[in-house]
Amino acid sequence: MENGHLSIEQIEDLSLSDEPATGEPPGAWSHIGRCEECRSLVEEYRLVHARFTELVSRKPPARAPMNCPDENIWFDVAGGRLSPAESLTYIQHAATCASCAQKLRTANRIFEDELSAAEESTINSLPSSNPDRQRELAEMLGKVSKAQEDKKGLEVKQTLRIPWRRLLLYAIPATACVIVGLLVSNSIYVKGQVQEVQAFVDSEYGKGRPGDYRLAGMPYQRNRGERGPANLLPFIEIPKSVIRTKPLLAGEAAFLNGEPRSAKEILERACRSCDTSAMTLNDLAVATAMEADTTRSQADYEKALALLDEALKQRPDDAAIYFNRARIFERLKRSEDARKALEQFRRFERDPGWLAEAERMLPSS
Repeated sequence: MENGHLSIEQIEDLSLSDEPATGEPPGAWSHIGRCEECRSLVEEYRLVHARFTELVSRKPPARAPMNCPDENIWFDVAGGRLSPAESLTYIQHAATCASCAQKLRTANRIFEDELSAAEESTINSLPSSNPDRQRELAEMLGKVSKAQEDKKGLEVKQTLRIPWRRLLLYAIPATACVIVGLLVSNSIYVKGQVQEVQAFVDSEYGKGRPGDYRLAGMPYQRNRGERGPANLLPFIEIPKSVIRTKPLLAGEAAFLNGEPRSAKEILERACRSCDTSAMTLNDLAVATAMEADTTRSQADYEKALALLDEALKQRPDDAAIYFNRARIFERLKRSEDARKALEQFRRFERDPGWLAEAERMLPSS
């Protein structure tokens, strides 16, 4: 169990099984009987599975009267004023009705918003051949999700055990709505993962920073030093969704897990994905320098310095970058370069904790 509740995997398994017969060990079902939040999630999963089963088994409808709803309902859908179940029903109708699709398009313009990168990626893989139609359906389901984001306990599995390729090949057009809907629900799940990793970073960093160097945007903390055997280190599994969407946060968690090499891999991947912000470059330089501290590789120290030089082109007044440069020059026994870096550091730093540590590192002349 996680935080006193069933895990996502347990929730999904229960949604696909029947309650145990009398006399059988109740297991997780006993918890379901006591916990309204987990019971609600099981019902959510059952509803999603039922919709998939129904939609995949349907054949495309014959041309028949569409029984279109009142046109004003589309403003409620676009504004996120209906429940997810109600909105999904109307959006499925719009997926097969050109007239209502146009009304939905018109209503949506009033509530225009950008799609996330994840939504754009999934839209590009949908079976429909009409990109505008795909975008509108994704935007509608995004609005529905936003109206529900604050509902306590709402978590949805990042991926369900569904044969996705077969589903995309054979499902009817309305299935696209469900797929996009699951994507939006997944965004809520990812948000929960990000919050969990952030809580870990805040808690562990509060006990001391992970090493001699300075991570971007982090307040002063003393170096906690060695934290004992690896099996005693605090540790958190860093979800792939956090690595993809929040590489800086994922890198911080890896540092605090005692894994600078993992942090380096995460941040290098971010740079390859065109995230070359000054903060990313600074933390990648820290990971590279920490690796050099172990290997004593001068080439790695020089690589870290080059990364910091690139970061300075974007943020020439960033004290953290100058602090890390001074620390690396200190490692390389280049005292004069370290002094120059510290002079620049002192120009921009206001935190007395960092200033005091810089004085201990290399006293000013």
